[in-house]
Amino acid sequence: MPRFEAVLRRADTALDLPPQMRARILVELSNDLEALCDAYRSRGLPEQEAVARAAAALGVDSAAADELTRLHQPPYQRWTARLTAAGRVRAERILVTVLFLIVVGTGALGFSDMAMLTDTGVLSRLLLVLGVVVAGIGMSLFIRLFLAQESRYARLQLRVVGWIAAMAPLIAVVAILLELDGMLGAVAAADDWTIGTVIPGVKRAAQAASIGMTVGLSAFLAWFHLRRRCDAIMRAEAELAAVANEPKGGQR
Repeated sequence: MPRFEAVLRRADTALDLPPQMRARILVELSNDLEALCDAYRSRGLPEQEAVARAAAALGVDSAAADELTRLHQPPYQRWTARLTAAGRVRAERILVTVLFLIVVGTGALGFSDMAMLTDTGVLSRLLLVLGVVVAGIGMSLFIRLFLAQESRYARLQLRVVGWIAAMAPLIAVVAILLELDGMLGAVAAADDWTIGTVIPGVKRAAQAASIGMTVGLSAFLAWFHLRRRCDAIMRAEAELAAVANEPKGGQR
């Protein structure tokens, strides 16, 4: 077992910080403990006494943990310091909901002047819904990864965004083909290539292409950048678990 497993576990429990910061502090603490213990050993102290002295000198008590937390606490955590863990989750949900309603309301106002919602095909409307889903998940992931700095549920949400990024262009292609097929049907029924029979189908096909490209590209960019952040936090969480639980080199 690691020589300072108990010390690191207590420090991990006492530090109310995001995984990345806790991992960095615990790695530094572990290295300092090992170095101090080796220094005591080089002076001729027995192993057990050297470990005990190093733990007593560098162990993180409640006062030290509070000070470390205060120094390294991110702004978001300072703002919500008086909330419980459940309270923070509720605050995040409220923030996501407010931002989501702002985005949806702004988009609805923009679409109202273009009759976007009434003069499009079913698949184009589906693409708009997927765009709203991407916006909602993106805001949730931003708060989770950049403000709270936790990876909880992030992988699942990123998979959804990735699937939307992949499917949106395909749905757009199908929508374009259906709109053009409908236009050709209208032309055949009227037996005349007039502006009135051609333009509506072309317009809806162009709308499908535009919406599909926008939703797909937005989803891909969100997935690409947020995945990198998620990977960094998950590496920190794995490192945090390793520091607290895995044996150290040079232990007796």
